[in-house]
Amino acid sequence: MFKKLILTAAVLIASASAVAQASTLTATMTPTASVVGTCTFSVAASPNFGALAIGTLASNADVTGTFSVNCSNNLSPVITLDNGVNFIGSQRYIKGVTTPANTLPYNLYSDSARSVAWASVAVTANGSPQTVTVYARIPSGTAVPNFQDTYNDTVTATLTY
Repeated sequence: MFKKLILTAAVLIASASAVAQASTLTATMTPTASVVGTCTFSVAASPNFGALAIGTLASNADVTGTFSVNCSNNLSPVITLDNGVNFIGSQRYIKGVTTPANTLPYNLYSDSARSVAWASVAVTANGSPQTVTVYARIPSGTAVPNFQDTYNDTVTATLTY
């Protein structure tokens, strides 16, 4: 009986030590985040040719407008302009509000010499506000209509980034 008791105790001790042994598993996780680049874009000032005298322009009427752009780093923003709602052939026009038959031709440029028609302009993306200038011109020799009116056009600017 004593042998049986010792054998039973040995079996219980062996079982207890088998239960007491724990297994260990590990896993790794990778926290992630995506930072999405973004831009803000607005017209700060539209080109305004002001008051023009009736008759023929003796010199170019040159003015500027500006866009305000702020883009995150590592983006490649580009501003494009459409032709405006009064575009005919290859020419932009501002039209009289009350007399739309009266028009004045004008063009938009990306350089101060007004030698490069605005196609698309790249903008610096560094997380700081940028001012981008658009140069406008009504060419000399343009006949200013003999009718007092406000003349305008609508040009859509698009920022792609």
